Amino acid sequence: MPATELRLEKPMKEFKRLWNKIQENGLSHYLTHPMYIMNYSKYNLHMLRERWLKKSVLIYILAVKLEPRENNSDVYIQCINSVEPMKEYAHLREIEEPSWNGNYLAELKKRFDRGDLCIAVLENGKIVSHVFASHSHCDFGVFPYSLDLPKQVVGIYDAFTLSNYRGRGLYKAAFNYCVNICYQKGFKDAWGVISSSNVHSMMVNRSLGMQKIIEVTMSQSWGLRRHTIRRLNNFIDKLPQLRKI
Repeated sequence: MPATELRLEKPMKEFKRLWNKIQENGLSHYLTHPMYIMNYSKYNLHMLRERWLKKSVLIYILAVKLEPRENNSDVYIQCINSVEPMKEYAHLREIEEPSWNGNYLAELKKRFDRGDLCIAVLENGKIVSHVFASHSHCDFGVFPYSLDLPKQVVGIYDAFTLSNYRGRGLYKAAFNYCVNICYQKGFKDAWGVISSSNVHSMMVNRSLGMQKIIEVTMSQSWGLRRHTIRRLNNFIDKLPQLRKI
């Protein structure tokens, strides 16, 4: 528990007790109570601090030039273009990531309807890992923003492996397979969006040849979202458009 909350814990209990008495016996006898005034002030100062506190997230756009890659993995990889084969896998992912709130299948349908490519790793006939690729955009996960991709650039996103199958290089195999398909389709570069806090994902993607090209800072205070975007090197000539979704 943060120090601020520890300092407020005892006064807040007294404040809640007094508030219950106010509801039972009326307001006038308690408005000038010293403990009420002190607690009310501390509570509001705490809330003001929390709301004004600027919360920011640093996100990087990584990119790699596409060229044919050798895939030495012995796992079975397949392109998926419909929701039906992913129903069981989607259910397992929602168990591991409850934040989807049962909406993952609907999200998959939306992706397939707009033509996104899904590369899946199968074991015993069941999907255990996947990665998506889009010819038009890169989404920012929990932030409601999307990056419009330049021509001949593919966005690789939403890579996920079920917890029981991690540590076996399944994402690397799916990534290399995806790169080869996108290269055959005429794409020149692949981009991906990774939060600076996701250290493991950053290390894995850097080992696959991806480099940071754009830095995006997302901040939020008082319910307002802001962002700044800057180029890190000469991999691209100009910054792409970041739009709210």
